[in-house]
Amino acid sequence: MCFGVVFVLVYYFLYFVVEFAAIGLAAILIGVVLMLMPSEVMPSEPIKALLEGAVANIECILEEIAPQGKAVYCFIKDKVYAFVPVTINPVSADIIEAIKMPLRLIMNVEGSDLLAIIPPAPFREFPAEGDAESLLDSIIVNLMELADAVYLKKEGDYFVVRAIKPRFIGDYPRFTYSFGSLISCIAGTILAWCYKTVVQFEHETRLEKELVAVYRVIEHE
Repeated sequence: MCFGVVFVLVYYFLYFVVEFAAIGLAAILIGVVLMLMPSEVMPSEPIKALLEGAVANIECILEEIAPQGKAVYCFIKDKVYAFVPVTINPVSADIIEAIKMPLRLIMNVEGSDLLAIIPPAPFREFPAEGDAESLLDSIIVNLMELADAVYLKKEGDYFVVRAIKPRFIGDYPRFTYSFGSLISCIAGTILAWCYKTVVQFEHETRLEKELVAVYRVIEHE
């Protein structure tokens, strides 16, 4: 949020660049929404409303920057960040290098620009214990009521998440392209958190009564 304040002040009042100032304002709003995230359980509808607000603001940032790649979820210092390639998907080594760098809104690694985002999730911090499938079920099914059931399967270097009878929030095409639905975004965040690793969102398939999201594991030390 503090970064967004600086971004607005510099680009609007010093350089008069309205487009970049808008990005800073969106960053401020995302920060406010994340600060409002509860540390304790509350009814699903208010949480979904807060998260949809965060998604809408991320959509504004994506609309301005127009990234071309899919989100990469990274566990960094007890938090999960998402890096979205601005041009083309960088090689795995570039993502690993970005993890070691100071975080900025736009990060450049070996010529690849990455947009750094804190992905919307119903908690500021996830529980310290619990396996991934149980946490997926607890948050997506029980807390958020976004699906009737969730299943997780590991297939080689890929995770496959299946959500039965999924429910979706509003239409956010750029967010959906880079992160998938809110279900897929939360799932990617949980996978990075539980396995303390880096996973890239590959794609999601929406069937009549099922959503299937696929993530690729990026090995790192």
